[in-house]
Amino acid sequence: EIRKEHFFDNTLGNCLLFRTRSVTLKMKWRRVKCGKDEANVMCVVSGEEEETMEHLVLLCKMLRLQQPS
Repeated sequence: EIRKEHFFDNTLGNCLLFRTRSVTLKMKWRRVKCGKDEANVMCVVSGEEEETMEHLVLLCKMLRLQQPS
């Protein structure tokens, strides 16, 4: 049977996952490396660490998703 499956929705977590896997996640360090931005590469969401893929997806305290109870 062919039917529509819902693998992704528009939640923040799914959007981050999609952009990470498709290498379309816009990160500040990439813009700085290309000379398109100033030298500040700190995370714009938390301001705690360098804005890398690892930080945004795994470590950023401001983007942590609520764990199901």
